Amino acid sequence: MHLISASLLLQLVATVLAAPAKRAASFAYGVDKVRGVNLGGWLVLEPWIKPSLFNQFLTGTPAVDEYTFCQVLGPDAAAAQLRQHWDTWFTEGDFARLAASGLNHVRLPVGYWAFNKIAGEPFIDGQAIYVDKAIGWAQKYNLKLWIDLHGAWQSQNGFDNSGRFGRIGWGTAETVQHTIDTLQVIVNRYGRNPGVAGIELLNEPAGFAIDPSIIRDFHQRGYQVAKSTDRFVIIHDAFLRPDQTYNNFPASQYPNAAMDAHLYQVFSPGENAMSHQTHLTVACKKRSSLAGAKGKMPIIVGEWSGAETDCAQWLNGFNRGARYDGSFPDSYYIGSCANKNSLDAMNGDERNQVKEFILAQLDAFEAGGDGWIFWTAKTESADLWNFQKLFDYGLFPVGARGFCDPFPWS
Repeated sequence: MHLISASLLLQLVATVLAAPAKRAASFAYGVDKVRGVNLGGWLVLEPWIKPSLFNQFLTGTPAVDEYTFCQVLGPDAAAAQLRQHWDTWFTEGDFARLAASGLNHVRLPVGYWAFNKIAGEPFIDGQAIYVDKAIGWAQKYNLKLWIDLHGAWQSQNGFDNSGRFGRIGWGTAETVQHTIDTLQVIVNRYGRNPGVAGIELLNEPAGFAIDPSIIRDFHQRGYQVAKSTDRFVIIHDAFLRPDQTYNNFPASQYPNAAMDAHLYQVFSPGENAMSHQTHLTVACKKRSSLAGAKGKMPIIVGEWSGAETDCAQWLNGFNRGARYDGSFPDSYYIGSCANKNSLDAMNGDERNQVKEFILAQLDAFEAGGDGWIFWTAKTESADLWNFQKLFDYGLFPVGARGFCDPFPWS
């Protein structure tokens, strides 16, 4: 039997008393191009984005994600550190800076525990206040904001960015229903807020490990919850084939919705071993595949980066190595990770290669698809994943097109 907590019940009842929905700030999805960044590592911790939060676990009992961060520190210390982090990692000044860079969107990852916490779990809540702040800042600087449910109860992918690294436990009737309930809370709280342009139903459900029919049914149910507002609904492709994703959500039956694809080139030994020219070719060829998918429904590349290797510290998990230098399990040595993360340490030719890779992706994602959202707005040390630093170095020309011409690439 699925039980609903008293706090959740109160939030559901609030829907009945709520005023009619206000229309979100307009954006012509499918016509105008989405150009945005993710607000990664803020309301869902990722050790590689802000290593300074996790250095304290290099000795003693390790913490590898937000769940164990809270568990190891205990509620008081975890709450104090998290609130300091929430107060400082993104501020109004960051939103002003992002808007001035020519962006029009921000995607805000948040975990279920911010809205529908499970009793007895160590997670610290309180993130909703910062979601409210982000919405206000986005409105002030004319940035369209998506709320992205990044972590589901029991983890939909086993990644640390789901809040809990390791086993994939999502996909049972109870965990799916909990996620539907969480979406209902989000819709109740934000579906009538004109500062929210879109709601992403769930980030990266693991189609490689979970029955695709379970993911499909969840997305169809989640769409029904979110469509009660006029907010844009975003559905992640779950790393599945088009016949398992786009074909299940024809635009005629799912208006005001889009597919989200995450296109990285660093999470396998083969990708790390590719030459710079091959990385460019792979990126440019996405023009065709995205254009084919776009014929079914709008498609936005909701995560990508400027990296051609996985050398960023802890990118593959807390205190884990890289495939590129062979320090990650079941990988082999391709090259040294020295100077692969720092723009300051790179020479002019190396920085130009970073710019070329970004230009290739910008062209493919806009010419073939409906736009892009870079991962992520900023990092402590992983420069090729840090939009603000890439932009400041002149390596991220927002709006640039034509790199892949003449097309197609072979």
